[in-house]
Amino acid sequence: MSLPTVTLGIPAYNAAPFLEHCLLSACHQTYPNFEIVVIDDGSTDNTIEIAQSVQNRFPHLPFRLLRNERNLGMAGNWNRILDTAQGDYVKILCADDSIHPDCIELQAQALQQDASLSLVTSPWELIGPRNRRLFIRTPLPTGRKILGDQAIRQCLSNLDNRIGQPSGTLFRLCDARACGYFSLDYTYYTDFEYWLRLLQRGHLYCCPKAVFSFRLHGISGTATKTRLILSRERQYLADLNIKYGLPPVDLSTPRWRGRFKLYDYARNLLFSIARFF
Repeated sequence: MSLPTVTLGIPAYNAAPFLEHCLLSACHQTYPNFEIVVIDDGSTDNTIEIAQSVQNRFPHLPFRLLRNERNLGMAGNWNRILDTAQGDYVKILCADDSIHPDCIELQAQALQQDASLSLVTSPWELIGPRNRRLFIRTPLPTGRKILGDQAIRQCLSNLDNRIGQPSGTLFRLCDARACGYFSLDYTYYTDFEYWLRLLQRGHLYCCPKAVFSFRLHGISGTATKTRLILSRERQYLADLNIKYGLPPVDLSTPRWRGRFKLYDYARNLLFSIARFF
């Protein structure tokens, strides 16, 4: 029985500082059946040259390098990956992150062994610009299946993306086709909103160990989101509670205002500390 093919889609825009590290982590996977698809979104630095250099170093790997005719933005480029993916499973690996050598092997095995799963994730290692680890975050129970509706309730009741970033997830292309595209209405919670849709089709599994590294640095999309955008999108998430049949959330209450104030302070502090890692 042949192993499912995994598409490692890497969206890139002015990704030169960390792209080589990302690509090398993709090329050194222990899982034998995967393709790499790098989609450049109109970079003005040497992103293309770096991708070509790594591609030439691994001529035995299925490796496609594509360029968008115009800049599609983050979500638009993620959707382009869905359009061009040829694998059974899909991982969107952000160009400033990296995956551990057994990442695809462990996550693909989980999907292959349990047809009821629609999404696999893992704890994640947070690293700084110098590839040094800050800590590992484990927001979900590991090594077991979490029912889809239970995962949705847990995330939305806390307005917290406990599932994680695209680099740490793996999902079936057929489920992505059924769910449609990533929404262009979000800039910060784009992935989170999509995970909720995937979890309407199946269940969640969290690997027992961290298998990817999420990089914190000053030029990342996560770091540059404004307070206004965060405030607007938190209201979007609060409104999703009603869509998914959960009690409405009033973000004007002292509880939520205090919680977000603390979150924003901790987030800014973390990015400041990450500079030394």
